[in-house]
Amino acid sequence: MANYILRRLLQAIPVLFLVTLIVFLVVYFVPGDPAMVVLGQGASEANLAAMRHTMGLDKPLPVRYWIWLEHAARLDLGKSFLNHQPVWTLISRAFPITLYLAVFSLIIAVLISVPTGTLAALHKDTWIDVVCTIWALVGVSIPGFWLAIMLLYVFGVELKWVPVRGYVGLREDLSASLRTMLLPAFTLGVFLSGPQMRYLRSAILNTMSQEYVQVARAKGLAERKVIFGHILRNSLIPFLTAVGIQFGYLIGGAVVVEHIFALPGIGQLAVNSIGDRDIPIVQGITLVVAVCFILINITVDVLYAVLDPRIRVGKGAT
Repeated sequence: MANYILRRLLQAIPVLFLVTLIVFLVVYFVPGDPAMVVLGQGASEANLAAMRHTMGLDKPLPVRYWIWLEHAARLDLGKSFLNHQPVWTLISRAFPITLYLAVFSLIIAVLISVPTGTLAALHKDTWIDVVCTIWALVGVSIPGFWLAIMLLYVFGVELKWVPVRGYVGLREDLSASLRTMLLPAFTLGVFLSGPQMRYLRSAILNTMSQEYVQVARAKGLAERKVIFGHILRNSLIPFLTAVGIQFGYLIGGAVVVEHIFALPGIGQLAVNSIGDRDIPIVQGITLVVAVCFILINITVDVLYAVLDPRIRVGKGAT
């Protein structure tokens, strides 16, 4: 197991290198001058040249990339062009909020998708299957921003059950924190539950057709044990893959929901930094999100062995 994890981490190094290179080039070719963003439109050419020198923008592109990569290898992502704060400090403030939102959303999605997906598969082609399938289609079809606005209006403005905007940390007030995060998490949870339900339903139907399930039933094993011990457990492997991909998406892609509910997460920080041409923050966020995706994929692969003892991730694993 340890050798497999180490091998996967080593394989991730070229991926990270390629991701950072692509982002560096994309940011470089985006129109706009970071020095002018800092000094303003009326700055003289001499002041702009001095600011570009201070930011290191007057160096050749390969030199700038190598300097940044060398510092990133030492876990130094530089400082913001605008407020001169360390990038690590800004990311460390925003990342826990996005992680909180992602975990909360995923829990809600799983609580919805596992029962509905299981019921839909076990009652295939019945009204239960139809209702669960309609729910999945509704969850996928509704635009996330529209659902967020509607929930905010109904439960925040009209009923006043939850705060309209803002964020309260878990350490500050647990009850208030859960109330401020409930609507954003439910919005993403509903959107994620649709694909999850469909994945799980298909996986269960495929598992139910396997010979070992038929043998278990022929031996007189209780239906509950067949469902939970054979069908559902083996069906969770492809389902887990979908959940892992969605979790990675939430880490870097919950921008719209964070903006609507005024959550100072990493998505909001990335959008603001792109608009301000704050290159060090954009590069730092990209690197952190890429690392999260890689770690999530490795974690999912390791969990395969937990769910199915026949799978080994050690020597000879692919």
